[in-house]
Amino acid sequence: MNNKESMLMQPQADPPIIFPPYGGMDHTFGTPSQLPEPKPTFQPASAWPVWMDKIVKVLNECLWPSWDHANRTWAASATNGPHMAAITRADFEIFAAMGVERGLDERPKSPNAGADLPTHRVLFQIEDSGSGHPLFKQIGSYYGRYDTTLKKEVADLMPSSLIKNADRIFPANARIKFLLQRPRPYQMSLLMPGIPPFPYLRATTALSPSACSGHTLYGLIGVAGVVDDWIDECVKLTQSNHECLQQFAVDIGDRRVMAGVHYPGDNLSSWIIALAMSDYLFRPHVRHWIREAIERSAVYQLVKAAGGPYTKALQKLDEIATNGFPV
Repeated sequence: MNNKESMLMQPQADPPIIFPPYGGMDHTFGTPSQLPEPKPTFQPASAWPVWMDKIVKVLNECLWPSWDHANRTWAASATNGPHMAAITRADFEIFAAMGVERGLDERPKSPNAGADLPTHRVLFQIEDSGSGHPLFKQIGSYYGRYDTTLKKEVADLMPSSLIKNADRIFPANARIKFLLQRPRPYQMSLLMPGIPPFPYLRATTALSPSACSGHTLYGLIGVAGVVDDWIDECVKLTQSNHECLQQFAVDIGDRRVMAGVHYPGDNLSSWIIALAMSDYLFRPHVRHWIREAIERSAVYQLVKAAGGPYTKALQKLDEIATNGFPV
């Protein structure tokens, strides 16, 4: 046997996986350098550039590197390639564990849900709209069916309150997406070896990099802000009211994973960002409310059970939930 034949018989290692950047972003995201304006009664706006640099560094260290736009490559790190491959592989393993439909045809598990609460598939379609779309104002219009014990006049406040509070996250979301440039799951499913045909739903709001998940941020920060406002307005909420609100807050992001337009790891990045942002927008106790909400996420439970490449990010999530995110 000659050397050439011997080499052909030996198992060949898979070639390195190529991770392209997502690419250009829709103009509706605005200028990527914009930063969110905190409430005047909390940290000054001057803290936000420092906060942004720090949160991006955290995400780079435990989840995904930044794209070097000047040199057109991923920011240098010896572990980038292997970790990017490991976390993407873990994400696709969770997709597979969720089954073909990934729970889309099930109804949300809200403690006080009405019999007419739509399926996740229907709610995903309502929530898949940008701020200029007529459906955008319908997000939360169905909240009375998430919690039938809440007074109608209170439940009816959800859409406008949600929009007012969730608007805070969009500039930060755009900046982080611009930097991380993670390609969407349906893009990487064709590049990852061994990934079977990947079903996903058409999403008009998936025209941007995958990480972080804007809907996950929208749900957590938006609903947390609603709770903070309702406390200001002396709206009395029971424990089960809070549990329904927390379920709604995480379901908005979970539905994006069910639809196949976001990785579980994208939601993990957004949970970290939401916790890190909370103290700059709300009272300190709201951070703990957000942490309890994350526990109700079906996607979070799958990520937590998987461990592995998610471990460092999960530890950082717990650290920020406990200690906050001072800059």
